[in-house]
Amino acid sequence: MKTRLEFDSIGAMNVPKNAYFGVHTVRAVENFPITGVKLNHLPDFIRALAMVKRAAAKANAELGSIDQERADWIAAACQDLIDGQYHDTFVVDMGGELTVHCAAKELLLCRVYANQLWRMQLTPCKAIDSSGWFYLWHVMLRHIRHSNGSVIEKNV
Repeated sequence: MKTRLEFDSIGAMNVPKNAYFGVHTVRAVENFPITGVKLNHLPDFIRALAMVKRAAAKANAELGSIDQERADWIAAACQDLIDGQYHDTFVVDMGGELTVHCAAKELLLCRVYANQLWRMQLTPCKAIDSSGWFYLWHVMLRHIRHSNGSVIEKNV
């Protein structure tokens, strides 16, 4: 299998060359085999997760945390998941909340980054280093809305 080398704060990892995920997903697969059930076996859960991420993008646009264009890009990537595309990319174990969200983040950001920010054709993320992931994640999640409606700015 051909791979690409990606880096994070821990170091370098080989990631399958054509994967729509990155180093964090590879680490999660290796380090958190909790239930033995991969997330890609739960399509309804993936769709629901994408609906939540799409709603978060819309809410962040309404709050002014991200501009409407970026919210639309994120919503389009989420819609792909809702429509059943890319579910095979969710190779992490269902048992870890953090690993599930990291897998979703990497896939959605790969789709947004590759297809919208750089206007590339639909191709797996080939050379997006961790700083690219963290920048986009920061833009998406600068504000968190609490259940009581208050907004706290996060310095991610």
